[in-house]
Amino acid sequence: MAISTAGKSRLTDVLPLQERGGTSRCKWFRGLLSVSATADLETAVAIVADAAVRWQCRGAEPRYQAWRQAVTKRQSMPPEESRRLTPFIQPAFGLPSKPRPPEHIQGLVAEYIWYILAQENLPADLQLRRIEGPGFSVTTPGGDGLVVYQREDATLIFRLWEIKQHDSEGPVSRTVGRAYSQLSENAEFYLAQLTTLADNYAPDLAQLYAGLSDLWLERDPRAGVGVAVSTSETYLPKTCFGTMHKRFPDLPVDQLAGLVVGLGSFPAFAAAVRDQIWTVL
Repeated sequence: MAISTAGKSRLTDVLPLQERGGTSRCKWFRGLLSVSATADLETAVAIVADAAVRWQCRGAEPRYQAWRQAVTKRQSMPPEESRRLTPFIQPAFGLPSKPRPPEHIQGLVAEYIWYILAQENLPADLQLRRIEGPGFSVTTPGGDGLVVYQREDATLIFRLWEIKQHDSEGPVSRTVGRAYSQLSENAEFYLAQLTTLADNYAPDLAQLYAGLSDLWLERDPRAGVGVAVSTSETYLPKTCFGTMHKRFPDLPVDQLAGLVVGLGSFPAFAAAVRDQIWTVL
């Protein structure tokens, strides 16, 4: 399958989000891409696959460009180019000869969906200063995602995200509840890992990163959390995140966020993203 986005370059072009929640509860977004929307699903697969390879190759731009050129032309990469790309793809997505377990791929694709949508849908009056995307390896320990915003008064705030896939007939609320528990129990440890990045950034960002874990433990107003779930159309709930403000009562309600999206059959969607990445190897 070649990359073909039919003039739609943003994931929200084919996966529009509806804002839910209110002033006393966390605001969250719900998105649906029906299994019958074949063309839009193919576009979404292409967008997610492209973002994944670009992120995996973020320190080696020629590797990404070689992959994209081959996909666009519907050609296999020359053996030497394929060999150069493999170390960037295999840790996350495996290889056709040694695939990753399906649940690993689904979890990773869920992270990339969040990573894309977090950049395309910015909260009002906030500027995106930094987003930490998925780990280089599918088994990388730690938190799933971090976003740093700047308010109009130049204050930097952050939200630590727990990202899940859901593929069962049980309610999505159970998956969300597990995410709440993981954040409650492990957030300071995830954030402590991220402080190691402080020296990579501008002074104001570096200062925030250095204090991430402390700000969380102190329940500073600059600290926040979010939960994102990718699932199938069949399991997409109409309501969600109704108890988040009770699980994190010491955090400002505007620092709580949620995202739940249904993309056709999500296991099939995730497999299609992986196959798109593999197609030129």
